[in-house]
Amino acid sequence: MSPATSNGGAPAYGADDYDLESAEVRMKRRPAWQSYDEMAATGTYGALLNQAGEIAVPPDGLKEAAYCESVLGTRKRVLDIGCGPGFPLVFLAGCVDELFGLDASPAMVAQAKRNIAALELRNVLLVRGEAEAMPFPESYFDGFAACGSLSSVSDPQAVLAEIRRTASPGALIASLEQDFRRQVAGGVPRVEHWLRHDRGTLRLQVVRYSAAPYRIRTERYVLDRASSFAQQLLADPKLQERDRTPANDTRSQGYPGRGHRGCFLRR
Repeated sequence: MSPATSNGGAPAYGADDYDLESAEVRMKRRPAWQSYDEMAATGTYGALLNQAGEIAVPPDGLKEAAYCESVLGTRKRVLDIGCGPGFPLVFLAGCVDELFGLDASPAMVAQAKRNIAALELRNVLLVRGEAEAMPFPESYFDGFAACGSLSSVSDPQAVLAEIRRTASPGALIASLEQDFRRQVAGGVPRVEHWLRHDRGTLRLQVVRYSAAPYRIRTERYVLDRASSFAQQLLADPKLQERDRTPANDTRSQGYPGRGHRGCFLRR
């Protein structure tokens, strides 16, 4: 069956075209942090500093940072969960005593260290580790920042359990996640599939929106190029290599995921 088109002519593969759970579609699940690790290593994840070495984020980023500061500004020891290149960590450094940044991606931690050094922040410690198994003792933090973290990790319930374990009495959490109410209008769940042909590798991202409970889950896979499913995709002329936008390109507003081309799989 020939795929329909959506998103400006990119092929849209639906459930009637392929069975994503069949033996012909061989997929290997990837930890979420590996995708961010690749973006950081290739420079396609949003830069926090401009050429002058100053913090430069979009207006929405400033609003998010202000929210985190308003919640955590009186805290003594704060953990930024999934700190990435240092957001909102670089904003919190000036209003808390001790600040820790945790990220599972080595490349993200390296990028954050460069940003911290450039800004000469002295009260920040960066740690590589997974949020599902935090390398910290019990009751250690009195504040947590989680900006987009719970929808990005492989096991959000495990992360919440770790927050509870490492939180001291009266700890506060500043948490910001994507508002996807329009995706579940009328309480109807929704599933989106995003396919990328990225440096010779076929990558599939599955986003599941749920209304009861109200949440978003993201799963990432690598497709076996030898599978019949991958061969059909690679034969489609509309499936192009991913067009990466540099992180400092104004079209991407300094954030990942914009200015990229690929296929949209729709159910």
